[in-house]
Amino acid sequence: MENTAADALSRDSLCVPAVGARGGTGGNPYPSDADGLSSLCDAGLDKSGLGLRIRRYFVMGLAESTHKVYRTGVKRFVKVCLSLGLTPLPADESTLCAFAAVLADEGLQHRTIKSYQAGVRHLQISEGTNDLFMSGLPRLHYVLRGIRKAEASKAGPVRERRPITPDLLRKIRGVWNPRTGEHNILMLWEACCLAYFDFLRVGEFTVPTVEAFDASVHLSWGDVRVDSVANPSHVEVRIKASKMDPFRQGISVFLGKVASDICPVGAMLTYIVSRDATPGPFFRLEDGRSLTRQRLVAVVKDALEEAGVPPGKYNGHSFRIGAATTAAARGVEDP
Repeated sequence: MENTAADALSRDSLCVPAVGARGGTGGNPYPSDADGLSSLCDAGLDKSGLGLRIRRYFVMGLAESTHKVYRTGVKRFVKVCLSLGLTPLPADESTLCAFAAVLADEGLQHRTIKSYQAGVRHLQISEGTNDLFMSGLPRLHYVLRGIRKAEASKAGPVRERRPITPDLLRKIRGVWNPRTGEHNILMLWEACCLAYFDFLRVGEFTVPTVEAFDASVHLSWGDVRVDSVANPSHVEVRIKASKMDPFRQGISVFLGKVASDICPVGAMLTYIVSRDATPGPFFRLEDGRSLTRQRLVAVVKDALEEAGVPPGKYNGHSFRIGAATTAAARGVEDP
C-alpha cells in the first residue's frame, strides 16, 4: 500500500513542471525518465525525441496554477486512501466517493473537492490508465450534488450585489463634476467607463496592491490603442490576464464612440491627454502609484453614498452586472 502511494506521488510530480505563465518553461522543460514517461515511450517513441516533446505539450496543456491545485489534490487523495486502507491507483468510483465525503466532512468546499477530483483524473490520464470519468460516475455525481446542497444550507443567504447602471454612472459623475480637471478624477471616470462598457471585472485592469504591478500581466500604457488621432471612433484595450483566460494568451476588447453624455471613447481620450506617456501601469494616480481594485471600489462607494445611494451592496463586479443587465433589457443576446 505504501509503495502504491509513493508511486502515485512520484508520478504526480510530473504534473507541476516549471512552466511559465505564457507557456514558456523555466529550468529543464523535459521531465526526466524517472518522472513517469514510460506510458508515452512504451509505444516505441524515442525518449530523447518525440516522446519527450509529447510529454512537454501534455504538461503545457494546463496552466501552472492548475498544476499546483491538482498536485495538492493528489496528495490529499493518497493520504485519504492510506487512512481508509484503499488502493489509490487506479481509482474506482467507490474510492472517489469516499474521497469526496471525507473532504466534505473536513469542511472543504464543493468547488475545491471537484478541483481535487479533477487532479486525480488528470493523473490517471497522464499514466495512460482508463479515464474513469468518461463513464459518467453516477454515484459520485449524486455525492457531489449532496455536498453542494449541504454546503448551501450552511452558507445562509447569498450576498446580493447590485448593478451599476447608466443612471448610477451619471450620479457618480455628478459627484465628481466639481473636480473634473483633476487627473485622478479623469482616471477614475475612465476606469468606470471601461469596466461598464466592456463588461470587465475590476481586477482585470487594476492591480491587487500598489507594489504588485507586473507589465506581463497588468494593463500597461502600451496596451491601449486609439484608431485615429484626428477622428477617433474606437479604442482597443489589450487585457493580458482574466478569469476566462487561464493561459494568459490575452484578449482585445474595444470601446466604441457613442452619441451619449456617457461616452467611453471621450473619457479615454481625456484621460490619455492628462496622463503622460511614461511606460508603466495604464491607470496611474497623480503621485505615480498604480490604481488598485480596492481603491477604485472604495471611491465609487464613496461617490454613491454622497449621491444618496446606499453603497453597501455595490462592489467591483457591479459594473459587469450592470452592463449585462442593461444589454439584456435591450435585447442583446450573449454571443
